Amino acid sequence: MSEKNELELVGGGLNRPTASERFTAAAWRLLTGERENSQRAVEAIRANPEALEEIRREAGSLQAAIAPCGDSFVHEKLTEAATVYGSPWDNEELAAVGMARYFAVLSELPREAVQRGFDDYDRQPDSKYFPRPGQLLALAEPHARKLRIAAGRARLASERLPSKAAPKTPEEKERERQALIAAGHMNPDGTFKPLEFRTMPTPPDTPSMRAPKPVGAVLASDPHLKALRENPIPRRPAEDSELFG
Repeated sequence: MSEKNELELVGGGLNRPTASERFTAAAWRLLTGERENSQRAVEAIRANPEALEEIRREAGSLQAAIAPCGDSFVHEKLTEAATVYGSPWDNEELAAVGMARYFAVLSELPREAVQRGFDDYDRQPDSKYFPRPGQLLALAEPHARKLRIAAGRARLASERLPSKAAPKTPEEKERERQALIAAGHMNPDGTFKPLEFRTMPTPPDTPSMRAPKPVGAVLASDPHLKALRENPIPRRPAEDSELFG
């Protein structure tokens, strides 16, 4: 990092290199370029050996950089802002209630994004009053989005690609050919047989594969119907008149 960048970081309230400052300009453009979708950006990173090595080296710190900053960091930044713009709260009770609103809006953002949101507000020519939660969110969210995009691309680019399968040896190819010939799918000259001439396995002799029996054969083999035929139920003479009047 150059001496100029070191001074700029200290002057902006960042006394150590942030996630974005750890990368060269070329690598950071690959990680955050808006015109490329993630897949094309990852392919471009992998095609650049120097950038890929740099991104793999710093991918862990970039993943850590997108973690939520938490309430304590937001409280620290609000306290610093109060020394410049004055506190908007008259007492500690109101300060606790008011700061809770800032925590709810900002504490889930990355630390660097929140810091840069406060810095961007300080640089505005009309920043005379204590910043509101929505103002800080609008300034910090673009930085947070860029960090998340960079972290996602760095993670994908750092993943090791699966190695390509080794080509088959002549012995393996010959074994496969002999297996196809034995199965009846291939001719000895290496050409495949037409489907209608291939040897197909005989289907298993399961009930679902057998031809359905005629209805009469099914009824004749039913033991309950056979018992009724041999021992019919006796009927009373008046049964028909009772049923049909």
